[in-house]
Amino acid sequence: MRLSHITTLAALFIFALAPLDGLAQEPRGFRGLEWGNSAQGVQGLTLIEQGDSYFYVREGEILRVGEAELTNIIYGYFQDRFYTVVVEFDGFANFTMILYALETKYGRAANADMQNFQHYWFFDTVDIYIEYDPDTSAGNVFYVYTPIMEERERGGAEAPGAGEYDGI
Repeated sequence: MRLSHITTLAALFIFALAPLDGLAQEPRGFRGLEWGNSAQGVQGLTLIEQGDSYFYVREGEILRVGEAELTNIIYGYFQDRFYTVVVEFDGFANFTMILYALETKYGRAANADMQNFQHYWFFDTVDIYIEYDPDTSAGNVFYVYTPIMEERERGGAEAPGAGEYDGI
C-alpha cells in the first residue's frame, strides 16, 4: 500500500516538473476577434492591402505585449473570414520579451531554430511562428488559422468556424 502512495507521489512530482507544452490551449482568435468571423462590424478597421485576402489595421490598437513594444498589428481576412495576424516589432529586446510571452502562454516551441531566431507552435487549427532578423533588427509573429489558410491555398470551399478568442 505504501509503495502505491510513493508511486503516485512520484508521478505527481514528475508531472509537476514536466513542461506544460502539451497542455496549452490553442488560441481561438486574437485580441477579441474570433477566427472565421467577418470583418463586418469590427470597429476601427482600416484596409491597408487587398488581393485574394484583405489586410487591415485597427484604430486605437495597443501596440504592446507585456513590456514589449510593437510597431504594427495586421489582421488578414479571406472571403471575409478572419484567418491570420501579423505582429510586427523592432529590436532584439522586444523579440525576447515577446518570445517569453508566447512560451509562457503556449509552452516551449514545437520547433525552435535559435541560430536563426525562429520558433514555431503547432495546434490543431492554429499555427504560431515568431521570427527575428538581427541584420534588420525587425521581427514578426504570425498567427494562422489553418482551415482557412488551407482553403485559400486550394482556392476555394468553406472552412469550419472557430470558437472563442484566446491570443496574446
